[in-house]
Amino acid sequence: MKIKITAESTLDMTDEQLQRFGIVKIPLTVQLGDETHADGVDLDAPGIFDYVAKTGILPKTCAIAPAQFEDFFTEQLKDADAVIHFCISSKLSSCYQNACLAAEEVGNVYVIDTLSLSTGMALVAIEAALMAQEENADAAAIAEKC
Repeated sequence: MKIKITAESTLDMTDEQLQRFGIVKIPLTVQLGDETHADGVDLDAPGIFDYVAKTGILPKTCAIAPAQFEDFFTEQLKDADAVIHFCISSKLSSCYQNACLAAEEVGNVYVIDTLSLSTGMALVAIEAALMAQEENADAAAIAEKC
C-alpha cells in the first residue's frame, strides 16, 4: 500500500526534509494587512517577520476550507492508496474539522489532530513517513499509532 503523508504549512520542516521523507504540505492563507498570501508559496517566515517589524501588525491566518482539502486530498490520492494528514491543533484552528469533513467526502484519508503547532507536527509526521515506507504498511494502523 502506498501511503502519502501530508500536513498544513505550519509544519516545521525544511524543503530538504520534506523531500527526504516524502511529506507534502498544503498552505494556509496568511493575511498581511490588505494582502493575502499562501504560506510557504509566495510568503515565507522572514517575509512575515519583516512585515511585523515594519508595521507592528501581527498577521492573521485563515483555515483551509473543506473544498480546498478535498481538492488537495484528491490530488494526493492520484499516486497513493491512502493519505495520512497531520493538522495544526484543533484548539488553534478549524483546519482539523475542515480536513475531517473533506476526508469523509474523499475517502482513504486519515486526519490526525496533532494538538501542536509546528515542531510537534513535524516529529509525528516523520515517524509516520518512516512507518509508511515499511513493507506491508497499513494506513489505518499508522494513523492509530500516531
